[in-house]
Parts: sequence; C-alpha cells; structure tokens
Amino acid sequence: MTGSCLLLLLLSALAPEPSQSLLKNGGFETVAEARPGADGLVNGWKLGQPPQVPASWTPNPAYPGELSVPAPEAGKPAAHGGQRFVRISGPTRDAHLYQMCEGFDPAKWYRVSAWVRGGPVTFSFYEYFSTGKIGGQAVLQSIVGQGDWKRLEGFYRPPAEGYLRSALAISVPARQSADIDDVAIEPLDLPAVPTGADMVLETDAARIVLSSQGLLRELRVKPAGKDYVVEGTPVPILHVVHRGVATPLHSLSREGELIRARFLDPEVRATLRVVPRKQHIQFDVVDVQPADIEELTLRFPVRSLQTVAGAFNATYDDEFGMCLFGVTENTYQQTVPHGADIVGLAARCTKKHGIAGARFALVAAPRNAFEPAIMEAEKENGLPCPMLEGKWARVSEPVRRSYLFMVDAKESNIDQIIEYAKLGKFGMIIFLKDNWLATHGHFQINTNNFPDGVAGVKRAVDKIHAAGMGAGVHVFGPSISPNDPYIAPKPDDRLAFVPCPPLAEAVDEKSTVLVLAGVPDLPPKTGRSDAFPGYHIRIGDEIIRYQSVELGPTPRFVGCQRGALGTKAARHEKGAEVKCLLTMWSYFLVDPDSTLAEELTGNFAKVFNECDFDMAYFDASDGISDEYLDRWYYLNKMHLGYYRKFKKDVLYQTSNGTGSNLVWHIVPRSASADGHGDLKKYLDERLPGMLGMAANFTRPDVGWYYMFADVRPDQIEYVCAKTIGLDSSISIETSLATMDQHARARQMIEMVGRYEQCRLARHFPESVREQLREPGKDFKLLGDGGAWKLYRAVYEEPRYVESLDGKQNVWTIRNEQPSPCPLGVEIARGSRNVPTSDYDQPGAVTIETFDDAAAFRWDDESRAKRNFPGPDVVLSAGGAAKEGVKASLAATAEAARVGDRCAVLTATNTGPRGGWCAVARKLPKPLDLSRCQAIGLWVDGDGKDENLRLHLHDAAGRSAIFNVQVSFRGWRLCVFRTSAAAGFDWSKTDHLLLWVQGLAGDTTVRVGLDDLRGLPELHPAPPLVQPSVEVNGEKVVLPVQLDPMQALTSEGPGGIRFWPGGMQPGQAVQASAAVLMLQPGDNRITFSADATNGYPGDINVLLYRMWPMQ
Repeated sequence: MTGSCLLLLLLSALAPEPSQSLLKNGGFETVAEARPGADGLVNGWKLGQPPQVPASWTPNPAYPGELSVPAPEAGKPAAHGGQRFVRISGPTRDAHLYQMCEGFDPAKWYRVSAWVRGGPVTFSFYEYFSTGKIGGQAVLQSIVGQGDWKRLEGFYRPPAEGYLRSALAISVPARQSADIDDVAIEPLDLPAVPTGADMVLETDAARIVLSSQGLLRELRVKPAGKDYVVEGTPVPILHVVHRGVATPLHSLSREGELIRARFLDPEVRATLRVVPRKQHIQFDVVDVQPADIEELTLRFPVRSLQTVAGAFNATYDDEFGMCLFGVTENTYQQTVPHGADIVGLAARCTKKHGIAGARFALVAAPRNAFEPAIMEAEKENGLPCPMLEGKWARVSEPVRRSYLFMVDAKESNIDQIIEYAKLGKFGMIIFLKDNWLATHGHFQINTNNFPDGVAGVKRAVDKIHAAGMGAGVHVFGPSISPNDPYIAPKPDDRLAFVPCPPLAEAVDEKSTVLVLAGVPDLPPKTGRSDAFPGYHIRIGDEIIRYQSVELGPTPRFVGCQRGALGTKAARHEKGAEVKCLLTMWSYFLVDPDSTLAEELTGNFAKVFNECDFDMAYFDASDGISDEYLDRWYYLNKMHLGYYRKFKKDVLYQTSNGTGSNLVWHIVPRSASADGHGDLKKYLDERLPGMLGMAANFTRPDVGWYYMFADVRPDQIEYVCAKTIGLDSSISIETSLATMDQHARARQMIEMVGRYEQCRLARHFPESVREQLREPGKDFKLLGDGGAWKLYRAVYEEPRYVESLDGKQNVWTIRNEQPSPCPLGVEIARGSRNVPTSDYDQPGAVTIETFDDAAAFRWDDESRAKRNFPGPDVVLSAGGAAKEGVKASLAATAEAARVGDRCAVLTATNTGPRGGWCAVARKLPKPLDLSRCQAIGLWVDGDGKDENLRLHLHDAAGRSAIFNVQVSFRGWRLCVFRTSAAAGFDWSKTDHLLLWVQGLAGDTTVRVGLDDLRGLPELHPAPPLVQPSVEVNGEKVVLPVQLDPMQALTSEGPGGIRFWPGGMQPGQAVQASAAVLMLQPGDNRITFSADATNGYPGDINVLLYRMWPMQ
C-alpha cells in the first residue's frame, strides 16, 4: 500500500491544470520532444529514438520502464489508426503511463476503450478525494499477448462522496511489452433506473433485499434481525463478460419468479428464476442474450465474518453462516475479498460449458442450523449429500477412523493384513491401485494378486468386513492407464487433447524429429509441471512420446519414440493432424463431455460396487493446468460421475485437498501428503494446512505416512500425537514385507493402536489436545484401556555407533528440568551383517580417497552426454545436474572419517521435487577388484531422505550401481557385495560416478563421503551382546543380545522391552532402569557392550529425556 500511495502522490503532484476534456491525444498522434539526462533517462524512463513523449501523457517516475512513439516506417508494425501508437515495456518492474482527466460526473457511467497489441496490459483509474484519500479501480485488462490489434472495452463510474478527479493509467507488467492506440473515454447515455422497486426474497431463516440497481441492500437473519450487508457496498449481484469486456449491471426488475437484468451494454440481458426454499434460495439461469456472452457471475457481497471458507464459498461465525455454491456441473465458485470488512461470495458459469441451465444455491441460516441448511440445499438440488452410519459424512464416526494402506495386498495374504490392522486399531484397509487393478479405464483386476478377478477381491473385502473393518481402494483418476485397451493398439478418439499445428513435412515410421507448420500451444510456450501435460502426441492411430519441443523458425518435436505404448509406428504425410494427448502423471485424461467419460466412470463404479468397497481414494486428481482445459469443470464432471454411480454412500477422498466446487460435497476428509524422510519436519510444514481444513467443515487425514525400512518409532509417535491434537485419522502406508522385516514394526503398530484407542475415546480434553498440536514438540503415550498418561519427550539426534572407541559412544546430555527425569533409550541394530572391522582389513583396495575434489571431471564430453541426456540437464566440468539444481563438491579437513580429508557434496534445488545432481571422474588407472567380495563407503548423512547412487563403470561401459537412502545423520559405513552387480567386469574398474537423487523442492542437501574401498573378505558380524548404558558413572547392563534387525527400548515408566524383529511380539526385559535418570544440568552417557567376541557396528542409539505433562 505504501508504494501505491507514493505513486498516487507523485501523480497528484505532477497533475496538469484542470481541463474540460476527458482524455486528450488518445491516438498518440501529437508528441513532445524530451531531453534525457546524463544517464540517458527521462525521469527514470528509457525513451525511443528520437526521445519523444506523447503530448498530455506523463511517464510515471515511480514506475519507470521503456517508452517509444514509433513513426510510420516501411516493414514495421503499423498503428491501428492514424500514424502513431505507443509501445510500453517493463524491463524489470511494472511500467506506468498516465493522464490526469477532468470532468467526470460521479452520477454517470463511461465507456473506456483501447486497441492493444502484444503482451498483457491493464487500464486503471487513480481517484483523488477532498479528504486526501487516494483510491482506484481497474477497468479493462488484456491478459494474454496478441499478435494483432485487439479492441478492449470496459466501463467506469467514479465514486461519489468527496470525489475530485481521476487519472487514467496504462500499466505493462515486468518483462512484458505492449502496443497501445486509440484510447477513448465516452459517457454512456443510459435510461434512468426506477427507484423504490426493491425485491424481497425470504426463507425461514433469512430475509434478502435487492435494489433495482442490483445491489444487495439487506441480508438479515430471522428472527434476531441482524443485517449482514455493509451499507454502501457498490458491488452488484450480477456480472457478465461479453466479447472479452466486463459489462456492469444497470438494473434489475422482477416478474413473479423471474428476475430480469439489464447491463450497461444495451445488447446484454439475463433472466434468472429465483425459488426460495426453507433455508436456502435457488437461482436458475433461464436465459442470457446475446448468445456470445462468455461468462455470468452471481455474487453476494456480505460482511466478512470470523471464518471465511473458500472450499464451499462461505463465511460464518458462532451466530450465523452464509454460503453460495453452484449445484450443476457447469458452475464454479470463488470467494473474493472487497476490503477488510466485506467478502464477495461469487459463483460463475461460462459459455464454454453452458450458461443457460446453470443453477446456484444461496444458504443463509443461524449457525446452529447452518450444516442442516447446506444438507437441505444439497438434497433438494440433486447434489450428493453423503450419509455414513446415519450422520452427515463430515461429522460421522467413519471419517474419524484411520486406515492401513497396504502396497502389497493380495487375496493370499489378506488374513495376515487383517491381523496386523487389528493390532493398530485401524478402521479401514485400503489396497494400492497396482495391487488390485491391472488397468485403469476398463478396470481389469490384477489376477496375479487376485487370481479369480472380481470374485477374489470380493472375498477379501468380505473377510475385512467380517473383521469389523471397512475396505477401500486407491485409484488414479479420473484418467486411463497407458496399458488399457482405450490406449492401444488404437487410441480412443474420445481422449482429451490439445490440437497442434499439422506436420510441415512427411515422416516415415523411423523418424525421431517431427517438424510442425507452426508453434504448438505446449511447453516451453506454455507451462509444464512434473505431472502435466505430459509428452505424448497422436498422429493417426500412432502414439509418439517426444522428449522436448524446439521452437524457432521450424518448430519441431525431438527425441521421438515412435509407436509408443503398443501402438504401431507409421508413415505420416505432410499436413497430417497432430494432437497432444493430455496426461496426468502419465495417465491419459478423457474428454469430459464425451461418452468416454460416462464409460470410464461406469466401468469403475461397476467393479467398485461388485466388490462392495466402502472407500475410494482418487489419487493424481490435482495438477491439471487451466492453460489446457478447465480444471474445475473436469473435476466436477468426472468425480460427480463416479460418485453418482455408487450403490451406496462411501467415504470419498481425492488428492485435491478439501476439494472445491462440486467436489467439496463428496469429500468430507482430506489427506495432507505423502510423509517420508524427516517425518516430523514434513508434518510440521503441513500442520497449518491441516488446521485450516476445519474451516471448510473438512476433517484432516494425517497421512499417508510411510512405515518402510528407515522409519523410527519416535517419528511415528510424533505423527500419532498430532492426530490426538487434531482429532484426526492417521493413514499409514506400508507393506507386509516391511512389517515382517523391520526391527520395530510390532512396536510401531502397537503404538498406533494405543493412540487410536485413546483418540477415538476422546480421552484428553481440549486443553491437552492444544498442547499436542504444537509444532516441534514430541510426546509419549503410556498405558492402555483408559489409564493413559502423556509425557513430554525431547530427543537427541540418532547416533550410529560403528565402534566403541570412547568417542562415538560417549555423549553429554543436558537436563533443563529442575528435577531428575528419566532417560529414554532405543538401541537398534541395522540390517548389515558385516562387522565394521572388515573395512580396515589388510589387503583392502582404496578406490577413491575423496581428498581432491578437483579430480572429479569428465574425461570426455560425449560420455557426459551419454550418461545424462535430456534438455533439462546442465553439464559442468565434473558433473551434471537437473535444471534448477546448483551443486558443488569440496574437499575438507573438517570431521573427516578416514585420514585427514573427506569430500562434501552439496546441492540446492530451487526447482520442484525430483531434482538431482552428479559428479564423476575417471580413475587414474583401471583397478582390479575381482578378488574383492564387497566395496565399503563411509557416508555422512543429513537425514533428508535423498538417494545416493554409487556407480562404478568397467572398461566396456557396464555399470555396478548401489543405493544408499540418506535417512540418517552422521557417519555410517555402507557395504555393498560385488556379487550383486551381475555381468560387471570387476577386473577393469575405471570410472566412478556419484549421483544424488530425489531432492525436494526448495531444499539443500549435504552428503559427506570418505574412502571408498574394495574389501577382500567379508566376515559374519557377531551379535551385540549385553549392551549397557552408563549415566554419570552408574551402569545398567541389559541381559540380551541383538542380531540384525532387532531392537531394545527403555521407556522409563513404560519399562524395558526386547523387540525380536518384524511383527513378533516384544518381550519384557528383567533389568532395573533406576540408574537411567538424568540429573539437572549436564550428564555423561556412555554406550557399551560385551565385545569379547567382537563388536558388530551398525548400531543406532537414540536417547531422549521424558517427564510427565503438567
């Protein structure tokens, strides 16, 4: 606001003397010479040659840019009218050219018109008042650049009270350029609006009064009489766009149920039918004229209440609630603020999807009747109003219940899944899309997992139901998988597509470059994300996957894979039609107005109903760009198409958050995201969004959170504590393979069950739940069966103890509490079955020391291009990175693990998720590692869950590839068996490449690397025998031994338990934890074990402080 006020003050100071003319020199034919300063600028503006300014117009010094007034010249773009026009550019910021206007009458409307060519441009009025107040409003705008002259038209009426004058400002945004000509301002001769003809609309709950000018005069609650309209709000209830021009409402008149609207453009008319119901008012668009009306908007500017809910276009407080939503598929809504106190509840329909026949519902009711009023509007207007167990789905018990999301479900293991789900007190089991489906489109069952097809799935569902749980499915949609018969061998003609220019040259069936007759409306001309719009085009019956679009004099698709997805490559003649098939995450979208939309939704509903599922989770519904098709319409049409075909109300979730427009009505619960890596940070980043869902009457589902190999119980407990704070379900994604192998799977599943039982019982009051919602705070829940007790917990960083050297296994922990508190301990052994000592064995071969970062450089550029093809790859002297990623490799003496130096690979990803970088070098000479059973690498992790890939190449170019998931912090020895690289010639190892993948957006990762060695022999690691923890000189020895993937926990009051791995039950350990108490201040902690027969290494120790919540 400060910048705008400064601009307007400058405009005021530079204003010319008052004049009776509304606009002078609108055709820019008269120019004035200007004299640039020493910097070559005029008031900060760079002018053309010769330096000229159009007479009566002033370049704004607060928003400078580039300005020229081109004279006629052969071969150059001509003016629209006359001889001249202005060209305005904003090199680094918005550029403004203005003219002060006099003579406006606040009682009149004016038509503002201009001809525009080129980039986007906005025409606005700055308004000056006797009180010193400065305001303004935009009247017309060109959003997308035009190659030819285009006429813009808008309407303006000055405000009344205290008004002095206005200035017309033409602004062009940063990095854009536009040509402007023939600007005009003309008074409109309008018929008078009859006064005193207010229209009253009443329900049992509210009274609404509309003036004959189309303004909302009252929205008054019954019986209290409070009015929710801010007096003097100048926003009419109807708005149309005609021929690209926003046309203001002139007047309303009523004839029975019909309200007829006239607009400032005398051609424009609209008729609405208004039907008051018990607690809502129904608005039907009966007719609009002329036929080329592009958009109609119904809007109610009301007092902004305590809560504004955009998903269903509402505002409400503890006393009253109002919302306006579309009830037909050709409508969408928008919540528009009008200053600090007013919110516009707007709903819209468009010519593209039909205006006549659109229907809207305005709900206004006391707060205690608001939800029933919404339900009434849903039911009486044909919208789904899901009821689960006799209650509106949004407030039902099923939305509070959690689910176990299994990625390897099959009929043969369903009994085991049910057993584990019962332990976690889950209310639902969901199958991953690829587990139960072979295709999307025809929705054929995956008979590898369910050999009897639908019958086998139905038997699994029946077992889940018999166990007292619901059954659900994960599915991609609304879309079709690449392997479905709708795609190949002949693509269905009803798939969604964007037309491209035809082929400029004939191509045979082998050509990998396709030249077009023009520039396609595809990236890089338009936007692209990882998900959308994909890389598939169709010519004839052939699908072609392209790598990129090259622009220039001959636009073309390059890197084409012919006959993709099972279609047949063919010759195509010059002029052949080219279509870009739209895909979302590589699944194909359909034309929502085609019969294929009905088939697709019907195919899914048939299988879903036959199997008797209770929940559907539609993933990959987000990410559609409006540049290609109207996202809101696609989702309205497709999701309503699915839901209306179900035989019963079900729990319906999508990846679109709360859902909006019509989708909101069927989505009572919303997931947060895919939680992995640093689960605590991941959850904290999404916590505000989860808290905000309540405003939209939507429950958050805290999930999915991954329970795979590297997750720790404290991370899952952090998530569980937040579910009690939010009173929200949790969804855990995992597999039977993980649950049967993870060292502490049983511990985590039992923990989830404990939290679920407590949460569903609503055991803790809101005062406690508020504390549990606090970001960054860990808790522990002990007890069961109603005797639950909460403790605060503060965790140290997890430590990997590779040797008992008096350094790695000794720490200082500070207790900030004024009294002693328990020390929690978790000791977990990893999966490595090789002792750390094998790394230092005689005869080990050093492959790379990482002492010299400069040694990492490509030996030849062709190798780099072969390793990293693609248009979004940036090659450097010794590495490569995806566009948007900056990476560096540096040697350092700080905290080296072996010798005096190590290397640190740092990468910053400013792009979206999926960034990567790599460094490579040729070894000084080929190494013979054929006698080595393994290679060992020290990795210093940052715990951000990136993937480190180690590539070794032999002389023939073959690769040995090993992966490290960097979900840990600190130095860890990673050992890889050479036998895992089949076909690799270990006797001629000559290249090394390190690749970091999976970088999240807007993040920096740091991975330390130290000596990579070939290990001649591998020895079995000994067990960890009698681990001990010493606190300030007092030791407790734990009488157990840990083999790989086993763990030991001490939870203070919760006791000490041994976890034998997988889903085997934990066992109590008879040992006193009395010495595991931290005194106030610093405490010295030593971890040790009986190493008589050796120490295994790969031991993770996690320590934490805990104390009862107050």
